Amino acid sequence: MAFSTVKVLTTHHWNKGLFSFSVSRPASFRFVSGQFVMIGLMVNDKPLMRAYSMASPFW
Repeated sequence: MAFSTVKVLTTHHWNKGLFSFSVSRPASFRFVSGQFVMIGLMVNDKPLMRAYSMASPFW
């Protein structure tokens, strides 16, 4: 499993329990629309991972 560090570009809080965000994308990161990606934050030097669906065209 390969890990990349990306920058969070925008966040939007729709309500108390729902938010969306966008991140930078390395040129090597390719996907097909509808796939998911594991995104995580480092917590106590370990990644806390969650799955997120790709709601974006592949380009």
